[in-house]
Amino acid sequence: MTSRILVFIVAVSFFAVIGCATQPKECVEGDCLDGKGTTKFDSGSKYVGAFKEGKRSGTGQYQWDDGSKYNGLWKDNKREGQGTYTYPNGAKYTGMFKTDMRDGKGTYVWPNGDRYEGEWKNGLMDGEGTYTWADGKKVTGKFKEGEFVGVE
Repeated sequence: MTSRILVFIVAVSFFAVIGCATQPKECVEGDCLDGKGTTKFDSGSKYVGAFKEGKRSGTGQYQWDDGSKYNGLWKDNKREGQGTYTYPNGAKYTGMFKTDMRDGKGTYVWPNGDRYEGEWKNGLMDGEGTYTWADGKKVTGKFKEGEFVGVE
């Protein structure tokens, strides 16, 4: 009887160690493989949110060591879908992301109060949009690769 108990304890201990060993070394809480968890990196960056197959996927918040942060959707460790990115200088973008870049409809607000609302492509203002300066002046029209190209 005692040998069966000993075998059982050894087996449970073995599977517990194997289960823990499969978590990423940065995982400090929860399930960082297929669930919700927290990772902290040597750089000081931190992610709290959903994981799928060990990658950031689903809803989560990442805070970089420089103070910037992103709160929103992730897919395969990249910002993908609706989210808000706050820059260290206080600028903020709220809108769509595609493969870690601003892409789709979104709003960017500069620290001085200027703002752009409109379409983005590959991280740049691209498509229909409105740029409003802090003093209230504005221009609405077509943007291409970050530059205003005219009214259509």
